Amino acid sequence: MKRWNRRHKNILFVLLVLLAFLSMPLYLDYLPAAERLGIYFLETEGIRGPFLWVPALLCRGGMEAQTCCKLYIFLVNLGGLLASFYCFSQVARNCYAGLAATFCYCFSVYYVYVYMVRGSLGEMTAFVFLPIYGLGLWRLYTWETGSKDYWKSGVLLMLGLLGIWLSCVPLGFIFSGFVLLIALVLAPRTFRKKTFLILAGSCIAVAVLTLGITVPYAKSVLAGGVYADAALGIGFASRGLPLSQLLLPFQGNAINEVQDHNRYAGLGLVFLVLAGIWVADALLGRTNRNDGLWRRICFLMGLCIFSAFLCTGIFPWRWLAGIHWSLNALLEHIGYPWRFLAPAVLAGSMAVGLYGGRIWKRGKKAMGLFLAGVTVCNVLSGIYLMDSLLYTTEPNRSYQVQERYQDAEYVFYISE
Repeated sequence: MKRWNRRHKNILFVLLVLLAFLSMPLYLDYLPAAERLGIYFLETEGIRGPFLWVPALLCRGGMEAQTCCKLYIFLVNLGGLLASFYCFSQVARNCYAGLAATFCYCFSVYYVYVYMVRGSLGEMTAFVFLPIYGLGLWRLYTWETGSKDYWKSGVLLMLGLLGIWLSCVPLGFIFSGFVLLIALVLAPRTFRKKTFLILAGSCIAVAVLTLGITVPYAKSVLAGGVYADAALGIGFASRGLPLSQLLLPFQGNAINEVQDHNRYAGLGLVFLVLAGIWVADALLGRTNRNDGLWRRICFLMGLCIFSAFLCTGIFPWRWLAGIHWSLNALLEHIGYPWRFLAPAVLAGSMAVGLYGGRIWKRGKKAMGLFLAGVTVCNVLSGIYLMDSLLYTTEPNRSYQVQERYQDAEYVFYISE
C-alpha cells in the first residue's frame, strides 16, 4: 500500500511541475510571438463553441480580457494534462509510460506553437479531447467485442470527437477523416457487427449534436467564405511546411512573409528520435513480427509519419483542390496543412506510451533511462524553440490589435 501511495505522490508532483512549466508564459504581460493571446475572440461578433463562451462570459462580467484568456488557458493546460495522463496510461497500461507520453504530448512543438505563437483558444481546447478520442479508438479496435465494457469505447470516441468539433471545426474535419481512414485500413475489424454499430452510432451522435455549428459552417463554405491568406492569393498548398522544417525539427525557413511565424511549427525532436528507433528496429529485424504490441506501435508510427507528410508542400494538395470546387472549399476551411500535426502528435505520443510499457518489462533501470531520454529530448526541443522565439521575434503585447485580425472578417471563431 505504501508503494502505491508513494507512486501516486511522485506522479502528482511531476504533473504539478509540468503544469507550472506549461503555464509559465501566463506569468508574463505578453507572449513572445502570440497573436494577441486569442483576445480577438472576445472583441468581434461570431459563432463560438460552448467552451469559448467561458472566457466570453467572464469578460462580459467585467473581468479584463487578458485575464480571462490567461485563466482559460490555465484551465485548458490543466485539463490537457489530466486527460492525456489518464488516457495514455490506459493505453500503455503503465502510469510511468503514460507520464512519458503526457510529457511528449503537452510539450510538443505543435502545441507550444498553437499556445505561444498563434494564441488560438479553439485549437488549445481541442488538445484536451484528442487523448479521449485516441483512447476511444484504441479500445474499439484492440478490445475483444465480448468484453463487458466494450460499449464504453464508443462513448469515449463520441466524447472526444464531439469535444474536438465544439472546440475547433477544422480539427473536427481532420479527425473525422482519420476515423474514416482507420476504419478502412482496419476493415476486417471495423465490419465486426458490434464494432461497426458502436462506431456508426458514435459518429451519428456527434453529427446530430454538432448540427448547430456544422449547418451555418456549411453555409459559409457554400457562400465562398475564405481565410485571410486566401484573400491575399496564398492557397492551401502554399501554406504547407517545407520538409526541412519537420526534420530540424521545428525551425525552418519562413514560408512567406504573411505567415512568417509558421517556422515554429514542426514535429519535434522526441518524435523524430522515436521514428528513428522504430525504423532501426524494423530494419535490424530483431523484433518478433508476430508480437501484437510491435504491430500496434508500427501502426501508430505509420499514422504519425503519414500525418506529418500531409503537412508538407510535397503532398499534392494542389491536385486535390483542382478535382472539384467542394474539395478546394473544404481545404480552405481547414485553413493550414500544418494542422495535420495534431494527429501526428497524438499518434506519436501513444507510440511513446507503448514503447514505455514495453521497456517497463525490462526493469526499473531501463524505465529510468527511457524517462530520462524522453525528458532530455523534450527539454532540448523546448530550449531551442524558446531561444528561437525570444531572439528572433519581436514580442507582441497581448492587448495590441494586429492588422491581420482587423482586416479579416472572421465569422467563425471556432474555425481559427
